[in-house]
Amino acid sequence: MVSLRTEADFWVVQWLLTGTSATGKPVCVDLADFVLVEKGAVEEKHSYVDGVAMQAALA
Repeated sequence: MVSLRTEADFWVVQWLLTGTSATGKPVCVDLADFVLVEKGAVEEKHSYVDGVAMQAALA
């Protein structure tokens, strides 16, 4: 986890996915989750990935 911000009605989480692909190439990709919260329950979750970086890492 790179960063986390929480408020009463939302959370924002920035992630860094690191690892090794099946071909042995290093993988490093930024991801983010945006979570909408209502009355203490998750109402919506939206996840975003740097698709260009993910595609390059897995090519």
